[in-house]
Amino acid sequence: MRRFRFHPRALQEFEEAVDHYLELSPEAASRFVDAFEAAVGFARRNPDAAARIEDDVRRWNLRKFPYALIYRLSSEHIVIIAVMHARREPGYWKSRISQ
Repeated sequence: MRRFRFHPRALQEFEEAVDHYLELSPEAASRFVDAFEAAVGFARRNPDAAARIEDDVRRWNLRKFPYALIYRLSSEHIVIIAVMHARREPGYWKSRISQ
């Protein structure tokens, strides 16, 4: 099973989303973290199963939340490029692919 790592901006997006849900309720934040961890676990177990959206970049939607995990595969890692809110401008994360 591949290990994963965050692009720094993706980590910031994740933290901002958790903070947002914490403002709503601790339970909402906990459910968001669980959904995120499930998505990462899926990507680690089945890295090629998520929808390919560009070259080696894939997208997996978080269950019950308007977010998607955008990641690419390297030989050793799953690199999380973005924790994208579904209502954001599509493709805003593309400049991160080469970083």
